Amino acid sequence: MSSSSGITRVLRLAVRALLVVFALFWFVFALLSGAGQHGQGIGVMLRNLPNAMPWLALFVVIHIAFRWELAGGLLVVAAGFFSMAFFNALTSPVVLLAVSLPMVVLGSGLILCWFSDRRQTP
Repeated sequence: MSSSSGITRVLRLAVRALLVVFALFWFVFALLSGAGQHGQGIGVMLRNLPNAMPWLALFVVIHIAFRWELAGGLLVVAAGFFSMAFFNALTSPVVLLAVSLPMVVLGSGLILCWFSDRRQTP
């Protein structure tokens, strides 16, 4: 095992873990953020579930990234650029730095891992 293979393995693990944490954080945030104004309880959160559906879709993309790294990385990058347009992130630095750019960077990390593996294969 070469050192670049070890670095790739660590990068892959870190990117995957950060993607899961990122998606989980924003899913929970979207689920709970609008629920408080309607009352308390599980039923209120279930009524607020449509606000969290896009983040569930990100979990599907992350699953694809775990199976097919290049396709998943491209989808995560595309989701990052889509979120820039959807949330009008260029006018809101907080959204740009907290939502859009992390997806672009993490998706690029997956693509980098895929290219690194292809380069090492004889």
